[in-house]
Amino acid sequence: MAAMPYYLIFELIGPLFEIQGYFMVLLAAVLGMLSLRLALLLFFASVLLGIFISVNSVKIAERLNAYFSYRDTLKLIWTAVVENFGPRQLFSAWRVVGFVRAMQKPQGWQKFERRGFADRGQGGGSTAGGTHR
Repeated sequence: MAAMPYYLIFELIGPLFEIQGYFMVLLAAVLGMLSLRLALLLFFASVLLGIFISVNSVKIAERLNAYFSYRDTLKLIWTAVVENFGPRQLFSAWRVVGFVRAMQKPQGWQKFERRGFADRGQGGGSTAGGTHR
């Protein structure tokens, strides 16, 4: 009962809002309606929140059980910082494309032409009984 609403809100609908937000900021910048100061403030606040959540997740996991070495933990923290500058946006775009494709009419499997063993270009093959012609 707790997991389903989370996945519906954050995993399914979240990327739609995120990508829509990027387009709205771009549109506002093109139309001259964007306050650069406010846009930078919101950008850094959202990035810092993402970094905060990721780093604290690593910290909580390492506090309960030491899964990784100190060096590997530092790599995880570095990844938690870097993921907010490009990969996150790319993954969100892929998820939106997947969502849109899932909502479209199903196209099904494409037809695959079947060929028998005799079509290999060799004259003699074996039959199902194991005897040769």
